[in-house]
Amino acid sequence: MNPEAQKKLAERVPQNTQLEKTYQNLFSMRTKDLFEQTWKLHFEAENAIELLRVKLLANPYFDLNKTFYEDLDVDGDGYVNSQDITQFLRANDINTDPTTEELVFARYNKRANPDKINYSEFIEEITPRAQHLSSRRS
Repeated sequence: MNPEAQKKLAERVPQNTQLEKTYQNLFSMRTKDLFEQTWKLHFEAENAIELLRVKLLANPYFDLNKTFYEDLDVDGDGYVNSQDITQFLRANDINTDPTTEELVFARYNKRANPDKINYSEFIEEITPRAQHLSSRRS
């Protein structure tokens, strides 16, 4: 497109004189409150997950198999449910509200079964950080 055609096209675009709206003016108070609450819950869940990860990995005798099958999988069915996660968080002195506990469970629950976490899902969430931390110690 030649410069003259570009200029004519630019002249046809309506000029918006209210482009200087700020964040406060763009959203309603309800939207801002919901946005803030959502991020707060997200960060609380991430904090609980990280606290749990740090506590587990700080133990020199930490064993993924033992933790999953003996400490988390209370009923021995090979899966962990949301109540198991809640009990495990509390047993490790990580106090959270029910919504945060649901978000923690959802973070570990990556696959098809919406009510249970299997061993591979647990390993997938814990292991990358374990490798990262162990490489920093060497």
